[in-house]
Amino acid sequence: PMIRNRKYRKQRGMFGGAIEQQMILAGAAIIVVGAVGTAYVLLGNSKAKTEWNMLDSLVTNIRDLYSGEAYPASDLSVPLIGNKRIGNMKTSGGNTLINQYGGTVAPVGATTNFTVTDPAVPQPDCIAILKSVPASGYTSISVNGGAAVTSFPIIEATARTNCSVTSAAGNSIALTTQ
Repeated sequence: PMIRNRKYRKQRGMFGGAIEQQMILAGAAIIVVGAVGTAYVLLGNSKAKTEWNMLDSLVTNIRDLYSGEAYPASDLSVPLIGNKRIGNMKTSGGNTLINQYGGTVAPVGATTNFTVTDPAVPQPDCIAILKSVPASGYTSISVNGGAAVTSFPIIEATARTNCSVTSAAGNSIALTTQ
């Protein structure tokens, strides 16, 4: 008959040992923490990305609407709404544009250029929006009535300095372009 050697224990299968199981749990925890952190970063800026896309689309639509003409020195909301050139932006009362933060967006012409003012923007989103402005296409950007920024793209430190309002009132971004 076969004699069993009790000196040697039967080897457990793959992942059967306590140390192996702890290593797997630690690895899974690291992956979960990384995924949650990434999701937080991406979702935290999704509102800012949406807002920037709506603003940039609005600017493009104003340029298209008045291509080859002088911009009227007045509020451009009504012509934009009437010509269905507002993209995904909400309206109120048929003549007011509303951003996703509840602020009244004011596109105003000035013959050779126009300014789109986007109010009530929370500080983190304001910073992300300013950093999204491309190197060309805009003349200046002013936040909260402060000094105009004319050098693009805007770096983190400049965006953070300009987007200074941390209260619920938010920051007011004024984009000027030709």
